[in-house]
Parts: sequence; C-alpha cells; structure tokens
Amino acid sequence: MTAVRSTRERSGSVLRYVLLVVGAIVFLTPFYLLVRNALSTDADITSPHWKFFPSHLQWGNISQLFDDSAVPMWHS
Repeated sequence: MTAVRSTRERSGSVLRYVLLVVGAIVFLTPFYLLVRNALSTDADITSPHWKFFPSHLQWGNISQLFDDSAVPMWHS
C-alpha cells in the first residue's frame, strides 16, 4: 500500500533541505574564502570590487608560505 504524503509533510521536508543547504553554505564559506585568498594577489584581496574567483591564480603564495622560516608550517 502506498502512502500519500500530505502537504504538511512535503513542506516540512522542503524546509529541512533548505535549512541544510543554507547551513552547508554558512559553514563552507570560510573554507572558500581561505582558498580564494590564498590564490589571490594582494590587489585582488584588498580591491573594493569583489570577485568570486581571482583574476590570476597565484600558486606561488603557497610555496612562499612553506618556504618562509618565520612560519613553522611543517611543525604545526
């Protein structure tokens, strides 16, 4: 026997998924910003015109971080 879901059950399910998606976006935003800023130039980070992706990826920022002796990344 197939049970037909009521409108209230469907709206509760939709509301639950909307809240889950909003929560996921809220918790993943800092990780996105961390990666975005790590691959951006200083001008892209401080620019008043915000971009979703940096104009030029700066992979050298990562190697500079690990090469800097003042930041003990390998010992963290």
